[in-house]
Amino acid sequence: MALTPAPARRPALVVAAMAVFVGLAGPAAAHGGGAVFEVLRAAESAPGEVILEVQVTYESDGEPAEGAIVEVTASGPGGATAGPVPAERQDEPGVYTATLDLAEPGPWVLAVTSSFPPGTIEVPTEVTGEGPAAEGPSEPALDEPEVGGAEGGSDATNLVTAAVFGLLGGALGLWVSRRWAARRRAAKPD
Repeated sequence: MALTPAPARRPALVVAAMAVFVGLAGPAAAHGGGAVFEVLRAAESAPGEVILEVQVTYESDGEPAEGAIVEVTASGPGGATAGPVPAERQDEPGVYTATLDLAEPGPWVLAVTSSFPPGTIEVPTEVTGEGPAAEGPSEPALDEPEVGGAEGGSDATNLVTAAVFGLLGGALGLWVSRRWAARRRAAKPD
């Protein structure tokens, strides 16, 4: 009686594992990357009060970061500091606003930090202590949105999508495994 080796299942397992990995990696990057900031407004709204409004989008796909966690800290003349102040989400997707009390007139730097998606930018502004300028609010000169932070972040939609792709990848791996097994059985002499 000759012993025949058991069919090798490693190729099927490798294919299934790769399919699951690819299924999970694809959607996770959909809303990934760091935060891209666009400063919409940085202006003194009342004497010593500055309003900062930023648009936060995902670096990888440019979609608004509706669930961003944003806060603002300020450093100014003579070592003065303010914040951190949480930025509040506005009605427009990905738009956040923070109001800071900066009593000391002079140049200030507003550090905008998003912990999700990750990123930080600095926005210079001038506090006059006299309120809004007659010609309208001053806006910082930015040629293009700034990108901050490192890779990271996914939301509930991405997790659901990753799970669906993972299940589809596993099903594909199982189907390939069964096809290979059927071919081996068909190729075996009786």
